[in-house]
Amino acid sequence: MQPAVRAASGRSLSFSQLRSAECAKVAPGVAWVTRVVVTTPVAQTATLSITKTVTSTGPYTLGSVISYSVTATNTGTVTQANVVVTDSKLNPSTTTCASVAPNGTCVLTGSYTVTQADVDRGFVENTASVAARTPGGGRVSADTNTVRVNTV
Repeated sequence: MQPAVRAASGRSLSFSQLRSAECAKVAPGVAWVTRVVVTTPVAQTATLSITKTVTSTGPYTLGSVISYSVTATNTGTVTQANVVVTDSKLNPSTTTCASVAPNGTCVLTGSYTVTQADVDRGFVENTASVAARTPGGGRVSADTNTVRVNTV
């Protein structure tokens, strides 16, 4: 049976819970702990969400400019690096944020000019995406978000 250490708060800690301790022997088998470092794991998640909205008003005809806002939100618990929001139809088509803290956002604001092919089809449809790097260097992305705008 391993002895336990009682912290100043009265909480007992087993030696397996201790990462390191500075002790002074008081008597055989008894030590007075002067400093204890306990490592407690914290859950980490790396997740993103993406939302795309039309910020201009229609109706949209040949040559109309449709304005969009694409917002990537860090819905995880760790800061994410190199967050890239992309929508190939928009001008500009991409934006990069060096880092985004939890609950923070990275926003791409862009526009698209309605073409004859869009009018013939009756709508403009485009898709946005987001990707980033986790603190450990892993890759994280969100489901894409597509918006369909009718043309006249």
